Amino acid sequence: MKNILKTFGALLMIFLVSCQQTEDFPFQTFDDLEKGAFARLLAPSRAEMFFVLTDGASSSFDIAVEFYDESNGSTVTDYEWVVRYEDAADTANSTSDAPFASIPSSAFTTSANGLPGASWTVSLGAAADAVGKSIDDLTGGSRFVFNATLKTNKGQEFTSANTGDNIESSAAFGGFFFFNASLVCESALNGTLSYVHTNLLAGGGGPGTGVPHSTPELTGTVEWQAVDGATGSYLTSDASFGLFPDLGYAAPSSIDEVGSVTIGDACNIISVSGSDQYGDSYTYTIDDVDGANLTITWENTWGDGGTVVLTRDDGTDWPALKN
Repeated sequence: MKNILKTFGALLMIFLVSCQQTEDFPFQTFDDLEKGAFARLLAPSRAEMFFVLTDGASSSFDIAVEFYDESNGSTVTDYEWVVRYEDAADTANSTSDAPFASIPSSAFTTSANGLPGASWTVSLGAAADAVGKSIDDLTGGSRFVFNATLKTNKGQEFTSANTGDNIESSAAFGGFFFFNASLVCESALNGTLSYVHTNLLAGGGGPGTGVPHSTPELTGTVEWQAVDGATGSYLTSDASFGLFPDLGYAAPSSIDEVGSVTIGDACNIISVSGSDQYGDSYTYTIDDVDGANLTITWENTWGDGGTVVLTRDDGTDWPALKN
């Protein structure tokens, strides 16, 4: 195959030389064509470009690129970025593009391949500031959208809009003109929790029907178990925090498949889904977060309820949970 390609290339050169000797080219030669330029992404992978909302303004990642053109990247003069915020829950909270970063050739470094390159840090705080948002304005599951313009000393400007798909999508080129940084939240609520349960109510058949239970206080432990492959989702060993067993019923335990009550943590926003073995659903209301102690008021649709102080057995502080 190599010999065939070499022979074809030699014949093509002879044909081109012959044509040049007898007439002008009916098309532009390579030397006459306008050449482009692009930045090649070196690190990180696109999958690693996200912000952890629960880490606040300090959440960040580092980007490194190198520049390519017809003369080893030497024509590139500027690499400019804009950013916008796209809110997944409230489109009215989204923004238009705003300037984010401008990297001139005077700030370029030299990559391991000997080409001009650039490295910089993208932080959640800087992205939020650029679009005029505070961290509290942001919603988990939303994203920041970044777009670049690469300029050359020929007056050219290249963006994702005028760069071929093969340059941007091919691993060989890795053309880097845009990226999305989603807002995700790490969650680590799993573990053994000690509880002190007061204000116990025995339900009467519907919300608000509970009457004070004869036992003034219950103590014990409950296990919250992370659901495999579902970030921020937890099974519980007893959704009633000891009330059901004290009333003579089996604990509503999704761990033991006695019902399906599941606690959800979406960027510190707590919710409860599923139901117990009787088909009743649950509401956990966050009353207070104080170090390793979390105070909640709970009720189910039968009217059972109470106030619970949950303490992490490992002594670690609870995050700033809310409803």
